[in-house]
Amino acid sequence: MKRQFQLKEIAGIQAGYPFRSRIDFDPAGETPVIQLRNISQNGDINVDSILSVKDLPNAERHVLQAGDVIYASKGERNMASIVPGDVKGAVPASYFFVIRSRTPTVLNEYL
Repeated sequence: MKRQFQLKEIAGIQAGYPFRSRIDFDPAGETPVIQLRNISQNGDINVDSILSVKDLPNAERHVLQAGDVIYASKGERNMASIVPGDVKGAVPASYFFVIRSRTPTVLNEYL
């Protein structure tokens, strides 16, 4: 008999970065921010369209890892996207949930 798991048993779930006001992008910024506009119709993250911000306090706990799943919790297109390896140091906007596998036996792509 196969055992069923709840998502919280096999993956960590957290909200994106809680911006308190409008996001002020800066070409010299060091922290890329993933927003809905960076997600294509098929769920791929368009790395070239991501803009950065400067001086983002406490961003380190929200930094995405390659393979993380981000799920848009607002808008018409509620879809999940896999974070590619070439998105270094990026944080998701607050309307994303980040789902990260807690075990190597469960692939993020499956989540």
